[in-house]
Amino acid sequence: MNRMSGDFGWIWKSAVASLRVAAWMVGTVWLGGAGIVRLVRFARSLPSLRASHLVCPRGHESAAYGIFECTSASPAHLMEGWVFSRCDVCGQSAGWTPCQSCGLPIRNPLGRI
Repeated sequence: MNRMSGDFGWIWKSAVASLRVAAWMVGTVWLGGAGIVRLVRFARSLPSLRASHLVCPRGHESAAYGIFECTSASPAHLMEGWVFSRCDVCGQSAGWTPCQSCGLPIRNPLGRI
């Protein structure tokens, strides 16, 4: 009777170890895939990071560099530079900016990464 319980314990430990290894492998593949997806998204956003104009969903061009109003801090104030750069006063970055033609939001290319 002792021998059977010893065999069962060995089988149980082997099964648990196998499941742990399988879970680790699945997790590693999942994290690696998520990292690759983020890298591809970042690579696709590079052209809009360097562009002087951003394009809204309707195809209108809006300036990416200039003087913009930051409304995060009170009172609202003006800042100069890239529209999605961090504000010198409050430290926040815009998640979107309105299109200068139609008002539709143009998303921050770094916010989707």
